[in-house]
Amino acid sequence: MVVDSKDNRKEQEIFKCIKCGYEANADHNAAQNILRRAGLARMARQANLNRGRQQELA
Repeated sequence: MVVDSKDNRKEQEIFKCIKCGYEANADHNAAQNILRRAGLARMARQANLNRGRQQELA
């Protein structure tokens, strides 16, 4: 779950979730979020490609 709030970044270097208290280096946390989103986008594209192939075979 990604929480986007200015309260999570009171210090530039540290990300701290105001809901659960999770703390991480802000840059590392952002990189993990980008990778997670990219992975989800890739999975969605692959699912769409697979769905298109299945329709062609039917």
